[in-house]
Amino acid sequence: MSPPHHRAAFESFGVAVEVLTDSPELFERLPTVLPEWRTAPHATDVSTRFEVMRGGTIAIDGREVARTDGRPAIMLPTLERTLRQHLVLNAPDHVFVHAGVVAVEGVGIVLPGASLSGKSTLVAALVEQGASYYSDEYAAVDRAGSIHPFPRPISLRGEPSWRGRPAVVSVPEERLGREPIRAGLIALTSYEKDAEWRPAVRTRAEGAIALIEHTPATELRAAQAVEAAHRLAREARVLSGPRGEAAATARSLLAGMRLLVDAGRESPGEGRPERGRGPRTFEPAPASDI
Repeated sequence: MSPPHHRAAFESFGVAVEVLTDSPELFERLPTVLPEWRTAPHATDVSTRFEVMRGGTIAIDGREVARTDGRPAIMLPTLERTLRQHLVLNAPDHVFVHAGVVAVEGVGIVLPGASLSGKSTLVAALVEQGASYYSDEYAAVDRAGSIHPFPRPISLRGEPSWRGRPAVVSVPEERLGREPIRAGLIALTSYEKDAEWRPAVRTRAEGAIALIEHTPATELRAAQAVEAAHRLAREARVLSGPRGEAAATARSLLAGMRLLVDAGRESPGEGRPERGRGPRTFEPAPASDI
């Protein structure tokens, strides 16, 4: 087997990697499937090398980690997932929380959740109704607790309200978030058929615990993950409860978020749950009032 002779370096969030391949077709298409990565200068010091062979194998520093049938339509998404996981676990100055993120007037709504919990569908509905898009998969949190954009096409997987829509939704340029934001609202929710979004207010500590549960950090970075979760939650209202259709939930979240933003301008720090108190009900804005 001839050694790979096409190579390029990519960098994202302080992680630099080199991708090598023996396939000209795969090499030409690499930038189109790595939205979180930018091409790095040739002299960049890389920490890890990924080999993508036309026979279907993907290796990290010589160790095979994935095997496909060799078709680019299968190999490239597999490489994308492998690189993203490497980034999430190795970014030196950021912690990645499994969550969707949008912003309203520069303040973030964070939606922690596992795969297939409906967070991407809710993110898509929020963006469709005017929110700025940051991510449908990870909240990239820096050491100060700010969230950075981690955009990629929104991937929808089968919630009833989105039947007939494309599986992948591209976000218009004008709806893409550009600057780091603070979290103003953390919504702990997942889709349940026939449910109505009438959440309870939770403490910031409960919000931080939920964030930690959705942070795929290694043991060596556990303390960094805990610190990031607490910094992310320290200024946020935390809501919890099941939701029904994404469009109605998005209207309620956006209306409530705009009220919180306005209240924060007038009286910063007020209206947030206090540590040690039990959950209070949160009355979402009726659709007729929006």
